[in-house]
Amino acid sequence: LPAGCRETRRTLKGACVNTTVKLAVAGLVLLLSGCADPLLPGFSYTNQEGFQVSVGTEPAPAVPDKPIRLVVDVRRIDAENTPNPTAVAFLLNSSAGGDLEVPLELESGTRWVATQVFPVEGSYAYTVEIRNDSFTETVGGSLPVACPTDSPLGGSCCDASNCANGALCIVATCSEAPLGLDEFCLVGADCETGECVDNVCLPEPTCDDGRLNAEETDVDCGGGTCEPCSETAACIGPEDCNTAVCEEGVCGPPVGWPIGKGNGSPGSVTLTPLLSSELAAPSDLQFSPDEPTELWVVNKATDHITVIMNPGDPGQQVSAFYDFSRHFLEKVVSLSFSDDSTFATCGESRNGYDGFAPPNDFMGPALWPGTRAEFYQYGPDAANVHLDMLHSSPWCVGVEAHGNGSNYFVFNGLDGVLDYYDFGMPHPDKKYGGEDHTDGMKRRYSEVKLKRVPNVTGHMHFDSASQWLYIADTGNKRVVRVKVNSASQAGMLPSFPLDGILFEYKGVKQEDFVAANSNILQSPAGIALHEGILYVSDALNGNIHAFDETGSLVRSLETGLGANAVAGITFGPDGLLYLVDRKKNRVLRIDP
Repeated sequence: LPAGCRETRRTLKGACVNTTVKLAVAGLVLLLSGCADPLLPGFSYTNQEGFQVSVGTEPAPAVPDKPIRLVVDVRRIDAENTPNPTAVAFLLNSSAGGDLEVPLELESGTRWVATQVFPVEGSYAYTVEIRNDSFTETVGGSLPVACPTDSPLGGSCCDASNCANGALCIVATCSEAPLGLDEFCLVGADCETGECVDNVCLPEPTCDDGRLNAEETDVDCGGGTCEPCSETAACIGPEDCNTAVCEEGVCGPPVGWPIGKGNGSPGSVTLTPLLSSELAAPSDLQFSPDEPTELWVVNKATDHITVIMNPGDPGQQVSAFYDFSRHFLEKVVSLSFSDDSTFATCGESRNGYDGFAPPNDFMGPALWPGTRAEFYQYGPDAANVHLDMLHSSPWCVGVEAHGNGSNYFVFNGLDGVLDYYDFGMPHPDKKYGGEDHTDGMKRRYSEVKLKRVPNVTGHMHFDSASQWLYIADTGNKRVVRVKVNSASQAGMLPSFPLDGILFEYKGVKQEDFVAANSNILQSPAGIALHEGILYVSDALNGNIHAFDETGSLVRSLETGLGANAVAGITFGPDGLLYLVDRKKNRVLRIDP
């Protein structure tokens, strides 16, 4: 056999035939001469039973750690009787990397190509497998991969140190200068412009070229050299985003976005009316945690609760539940759901039965079942539905669940302090509509001094993660927060007979979260915590403010609703902010 020939095996229609093959690799990779005359300049071929095959690399010889193009030229010897290949595969084997099959794609004519990175220097054994519907032919050989020394112009290289006479290493080839526009490249350093995209040298990056390049974090934005990116664009840090928010590699909406992304003017958001009937001086609202499609609203003027099912949907429905006793929901201004399928309400009342009796201050929060079904079953008078009531907080303007069963904080407007109620078992004598309150436990945080403003709610929000209770202290023009688990029992205080025990608690940690001297809040009313941002409505002017975890103002909105309109606010399961308009008897949603 001529020098360089190899033995190959061909499987043809089930028969196994031994034949001889010569493999020649283009350039400096492998050159096995004597088996066939070259059919293309620079290529040597191996004659096989059905094909002439040549293997080469670009550049040649191959070097490690660079994208190298494998080129296999496959030509039919008998074009009439030999079908074209349907697939060509390149199987590499290295002691360093093991076996790796590299599928080849037909580039044009007879050339099958693939790009491969050889991780280390060494000798890589390979097998070329040529397939069609009739047979499979294989050719084997070895491919040396190494970084040369003093390689001349046109020779291969790993970096410039491999090239003689100070030549550059461009596309793994020793060259005099980088490549111009539109030339084939491997990396940016191959090009004069430093920009190699899809193996083509492109112009230098700009901030309007429609491509992700240079230091950009997304197309034509970010990275410090281009304008910050818009929402949903890719980012690395907040400086890459025009909202200054980068979360998990994506530009997010600005801090405080639920009250708008613009300049905070009335026209910067849309106030979408959801309900303007069956309401009478609505003062507070909250979504049911058990039925997130239900929005519950309390109405001060008519002592009743309105439930909106699927608010904002074309087919939304409304239910209303009235307290005909004029006691349990008298002048109701606040509600709060707990984690045990109950909620509590309280009213700005001294228990005067809507003017039908002298006030006796026998007033406080009432406990209710959290489902409409129970109201329907035990109503229609809501008085027959209530689960419990305790009576040490007249002129209550805010109630908030502790999130631990039927336990609630209360803004006691008459005494100007913070109270706490543990209802115990709902009416031991009769669960619905009963009168036994003896198992109630009450606390008074006498050091937390609050100031009620008549006809203005002072709502609260409890953050279970931090154990801070945030209070809209209306009369003191501040938001105060109280670390409720920091106090200890200091004694007992007088209470109504058979109405549970009232303990005094002292030593509570408290601090101004938004101080009165900040001059931001004139009459804080509604309050809601969402994604670490505290939102506070102002009854005096209708504004809504957003404060970060340090109490710093991050965003404000002028609703345009005017004085004595905005009271309770709450977040829906959609992440949007909902509010009541007391002046026009409406429930609104802010669409930023």
